[in-house]
Amino acid sequence: MNTPRRFVENIHTTTLEDHGFRVYSGWDEEVERQLPALSRQKHIVQSTERDSLERFTSPEAAHRWYDDHERHVYTLDTAPKLGRSAVAGIIWFGRSELADSSAEYTFAIRLYEASQGKRLSTSFVKAAHTDFYQQAQYEGDIWLQTDTTNTPALSLYAKTGYEVIDETDGRITMIKPGAASSQNDNGLIQ
Repeated sequence: MNTPRRFVENIHTTTLEDHGFRVYSGWDEEVERQLPALSRQKHIVQSTERDSLERFTSPEAAHRWYDDHERHVYTLDTAPKLGRSAVAGIIWFGRSELADSSAEYTFAIRLYEASQGKRLSTSFVKAAHTDFYQQAQYEGDIWLQTDTTNTPALSLYAKTGYEVIDETDGRITMIKPGAASSQNDNGLIQ
């Protein structure tokens, strides 16, 4: 089921807009149409092969991927040209509990060629997290996994509040503590 795309506006989106990009929440046929080609970009295939082989092999596969699980999707779009914008990045939060933790959502990000090298990733991550916590009314932890060799991603995740909790078989698991984790015994956020 498609959800209408909504323009996201918060303290972190200003930097992105200054560079000609906008953040949207939601999913539609335009996102489905663009993801297969974006997922075949060389750097995406090298780092997340499953995108081109499974998740986004076609618009129909992208649609199934979105419909099959509870996902909150954010896109980083270029400024519209001729009435259309292009997806330059995607973030999603998916309902997926991490064993032995209180994390109920996982996080993933992809930046495509149109946004690479522009130093937008931190603002994009912060904008999406800020909106996700508010829209989903979620205060819990969020987790992710990445390769131990993915130094740029590890730096980004640490810069945006993720902490390493495990390293096994070349993979690192990180958690971003939510507001619920920051509450003291009186229920107040520290």
